[in-house]
Amino acid sequence: MKKSLSLLLAVMMIVALLVPAASAAGAYEGKTVVIYTGNLNGDVDQYAAVAAAKADYAAKGADVLLVDAGNYLQGKASANVDRGLAIYNLMDAAGYDAAAMGTREFFYADATTGMIYHANLHKYFTQAELLRGADAEEYRINAPWAAEAVMASRDAKAPAAFKVISSNVTKGEDATGYYDFDASASFFDGAVTVYALTDTAVPSLLQDDFAKGYTFGDPAAVLFGSGISVCLNNSGAEVSGATVTISITNDGKAVCGVYVIDNATKAVTEEKLPAVTPDADVAKLAAEAKAAGEADKIAVNDVTLCGADSIGWKEETNLGDLVADALKWYAENKFDGFQKDAPVVAIQNGGNCDQFLYPGDVTKTDLLRALPFSPMGVGILYVTGSDLLNILEAGTSPSKDYGEELCPGFGQVSGIEYAVHKYKEYQAGEEYGKFFRAKEVSRVEIQSVAGKDFDPKATYALITDNYLMNGNDTAYTIKDLRDGGNAKYINNGNGVKTRDIVAMYIDQVLGGKIGDTYAKPQGRIAVYLEEPYENPFTDVKDDAWYADSVAYAVKHGLFKGMSDTTFAPETDMSRAMFVTVLYRMAGEPDASEYDNPFDDVKDGTWYTDAVCWAAGNDIVKGISATKFDPDADVTREQSATLLLRYANFKKYDVSAKDDLAAFTDAGSVSGWAKDAVQWAVGAKLIQGVTTKTIVPQGNATRAQVATILMRFCENVSK
Repeated sequence: MKKSLSLLLAVMMIVALLVPAASAAGAYEGKTVVIYTGNLNGDVDQYAAVAAAKADYAAKGADVLLVDAGNYLQGKASANVDRGLAIYNLMDAAGYDAAAMGTREFFYADATTGMIYHANLHKYFTQAELLRGADAEEYRINAPWAAEAVMASRDAKAPAAFKVISSNVTKGEDATGYYDFDASASFFDGAVTVYALTDTAVPSLLQDDFAKGYTFGDPAAVLFGSGISVCLNNSGAEVSGATVTISITNDGKAVCGVYVIDNATKAVTEEKLPAVTPDADVAKLAAEAKAAGEADKIAVNDVTLCGADSIGWKEETNLGDLVADALKWYAENKFDGFQKDAPVVAIQNGGNCDQFLYPGDVTKTDLLRALPFSPMGVGILYVTGSDLLNILEAGTSPSKDYGEELCPGFGQVSGIEYAVHKYKEYQAGEEYGKFFRAKEVSRVEIQSVAGKDFDPKATYALITDNYLMNGNDTAYTIKDLRDGGNAKYINNGNGVKTRDIVAMYIDQVLGGKIGDTYAKPQGRIAVYLEEPYENPFTDVKDDAWYADSVAYAVKHGLFKGMSDTTFAPETDMSRAMFVTVLYRMAGEPDASEYDNPFDDVKDGTWYTDAVCWAAGNDIVKGISATKFDPDADVTREQSATLLLRYANFKKYDVSAKDDLAAFTDAGSVSGWAKDAVQWAVGAKLIQGVTTKTIVPQGNATRAQVATILMRFCENVSK
């Protein structure tokens, strides 16, 4: 009896112990649990924890989704070192179900680093291949013309187990194919659908045409289904309608959390990630990825360094500044055999700055991607100021392959400030490969060299890579000088390449961090697409609020000065002046077909044709049927009315409108002018004399009209 009682008590104790466990096991029955991450930016530390959390919630009866709101690729070295392969493997191992396409997912482009022509090609997986899988591939890494091929191989990649989504980006037939994703993904027999919204600014952040064929639609236009919907939002747009929306800011703070959705009521509660033991297998993979990244890491980058070909070939870039500065520093501090007997300047071929460097860790892989054309060493060549002028002129040569606008020889510089007048024709001589020798200097003007005014006779030590020293691209000038026998040349051999020098410069000079110094180009190169404006007016100071507007109006032939040296910016604008400006904007068409209805507009005056043309097209009306009053001042509301009539005559979009509520004197706008003033304010042509007053019946000065017309040309007639 005692034995039976003891056995019963033991069973009861076991049952008592099992009750909480059974309760915990069913605590999330009828619930969908969404575990989310976002903005991890290649940080692998979170994956083991979310993997364990997913298993924990599933054990408690929940339908569990593990999702990422975007920006998981790139950033930390653990992602950059193998172009995202480790991240995809970790997300698969952690059990992710869906992830959004964010800005960093589009940074990958073709994923290849190096260039086949210089024996340093390495093939990684594009984002599309990481997602959909790819076959094993053997490829050649050296120049096609080499006698013996040097081969490398890339292993096969299985398709990812999770879905990648962008609901507002579509892939067209002409898409590059670098990226792939689904519009949405359904889970749990269609009970839950995941959507994702991508930032429409992505194409502006990518190399050249990598986003070609991908259409970025309005995120707010995406419609969510009637069931349980989860929206992963990195678009920056305010969205509503989803059961749960997880929003992150691009390249912002990392997020991680949990939403619990009642499947029956759709009620949503938020929880913290449970404190569970991280998954050991995922933690091991993460540690391996971190170790590989740290071994390859060179620096931390706080800015976006632009290496787009089409930009680097025709203007200054901040990546070009960084590389040229590194070369100059190396010559002054590290170059064996250089006696520091001449000021140092550096020229870097802009086309050799080939890819962006994005914020985050910079690895050797990243640097090879950004500077693929640096297979050779560097050299120093002693040149004169005149030589520099010829070198830079040659760098603006048009190309048989790339056309007038793009030039892969465009010089990025350090120690030099120069201007390129691209509106001037390049004086092309005989063909030089894909380019042309220059008959004379016609486009380039050097302002300073080594911190001093340009001296064509001075001697400088020019450092550049041996690719240019050998005359490649447009660098025939450098090769001719080197081979001519009169210029001193020092070669450091091929042991230290340009990208090695950049790595040293970042480490030893910048302290391992690329920061604000290179946040933007430093103003070393000015490129003029049209002849630069030189202010001839003594009464228009360079810092005047209207200086840019006057320059614009004069450059585009809308205004003339009151004399050769005066503009009279504060002088009131007359009716004759205003109509003449509109006539010039229209291209001064033939006015002989129009009758002159006004007695006070005499034949042969400077404004006769303008008034006849404007009256004939209902742009201007007289103060009576026979009087125009050409010398009367134009008020601000009259100027708006004339511009609106002109815009209608030109069939421009005039749909912009403002209710004028911000202005305390809106009630003083004449009834006949109200529509015109509302349009002018809505189109941002008129912004008020003060923040609270529009002064509609005040006279319009020449400076004010110049400003209104510049805004009109930029906002309405563009």
